[in-house]
Amino acid sequence: MDDTLGLMEQLAGFLEKARDASSASQAVDGIKNLVPEFDKIADRSRAVGKPSGEMAQDLQKKFDQRRTRVLQRINTATEQARTLNEAALLEALEAIGKSWSAIP
Repeated sequence: MDDTLGLMEQLAGFLEKARDASSASQAVDGIKNLVPEFDKIADRSRAVGKPSGEMAQDLQKKFDQRRTRVLQRINTATEQARTLNEAALLEALEAIGKSWSAIP
């Protein structure tokens, strides 16, 4: 979970820096580099399976606030990035979304 949140924080950082065409291009490069990392986490998660019972509760308790904060950052930054209407950035967001959603 910690590694997933770390990647999510990196994603938020790339998106937050996308303010114009030039910075959007830099964000695209960073986001594209995260895709294989999300894929690795998805593979590991599938192999290990979802935690259950007390372990799941402990993880939720430990990471819930951090997860909430980073999701808020990503949502806000994604809305801002979409207003730039940069095709490459929108494609990178779609690619990262597919990888991210593959994590069980």
